[in-house]
Amino acid sequence: MSYASDRFDVDEQRFKLLMRNVASSVAVITAELDGRMHGMTATAVCSVTASPPTILIVVNRSNRSHPIISRSRKFTVNFLAEHQAGLGQRFSEKHEFPFDGVDCRAGRNGAPILNDTAAYIECETSEEFDVGTHTVFIGRVLDGDVTGLLPLLHHQGKYKSLVGLAGPFGTSSGSGSVRGSDQARREGK
Repeated sequence: MSYASDRFDVDEQRFKLLMRNVASSVAVITAELDGRMHGMTATAVCSVTASPPTILIVVNRSNRSHPIISRSRKFTVNFLAEHQAGLGQRFSEKHEFPFDGVDCRAGRNGAPILNDTAAYIECETSEEFDVGTHTVFIGRVLDGDVTGLLPLLHHQGKYKSLVGLAGPFGTSSGSGSVRGSDQARREGK
């Protein structure tokens, strides 16, 4: 790949400003190693391919969870629901025991699954590589589930909700199911 110029005019501050304008789901990435649970708030989560089901997460190498995710080679992405901004804040801070008082269970891969999230995806790391100050972890999806709860979003440095914007795909009622548009049309909804 060639670029028109070897000079890039976007500095770190401008890049951060650009990226703050992109709304993202808020996730808590969890991992477990030697009986100790770890978690961190993140928005750098992306699907890679459906065949085989694969996602990626991006973690700053200075983050306390980084060596745990790297050594355990497994992680769970818990997509927070709109009512869980407090958990997003909690896992963005440093706590000696971050899971104290947090309702969760061990998943298939051993990493914590937080209760009442919009969705979760359990992964096993298939690759990892460094880019600048961060590591990209490629995760093969082992399991996951959705609840039908609306997701918590992060935009312009604030937590936001889709409340009032829900369409035929789900509601904020937490009914436990998400309907696709084809099913909703068949049912006349």
